[in-house]
Amino acid sequence: MGGKETGDAVAMQKILVGIDGKTESLWPVIHALSLAQRVDMKVSVLFFEGPEPRKGGKFKPAPPDSGIKAELEALIRQGRLDGIVVDYYVAHGVYKDELIRFIRENGITLLVMELPSGRSEGSSEGIGELLDEVKLRSGCRIELVLLKDTGPHSTRS
Repeated sequence: MGGKETGDAVAMQKILVGIDGKTESLWPVIHALSLAQRVDMKVSVLFFEGPEPRKGGKFKPAPPDSGIKAELEALIRQGRLDGIVVDYYVAHGVYKDELIRFIRENGITLLVMELPSGRSEGSSEGIGELLDEVKLRSGCRIELVLLKDTGPHSTRS
């Protein structure tokens, strides 16, 4: 059989990018989309809006918005135009808990996260604990993307 295998023999790898509303960068999304295009992976983007509770315990499709979300949605649209399977969700609650819950419920195999640059106060606090807990509770591989200081999507406008 030529080309890509189908069926249960080879499960599609799934990438998750968790984006906090306070994020400094969209480089993790750019990295995940680039990787997915090369290796034929599905990408899920989970945007965190804040601590308000979820209705019915489900992840909701993301509503339209402005600012960093507008840039994020433009990247997602471009990824889809490039043939990448991209799902987009909004979550509320504790970042770490919702991230782990999403990984478990959706069979995520790779988490792509931004490595805080340390430029903003408290930006790297707790990253080690977060990474350890995600790995321990989900078994998911983690890839860290270092924030680039130049170019598009490096900081919020």
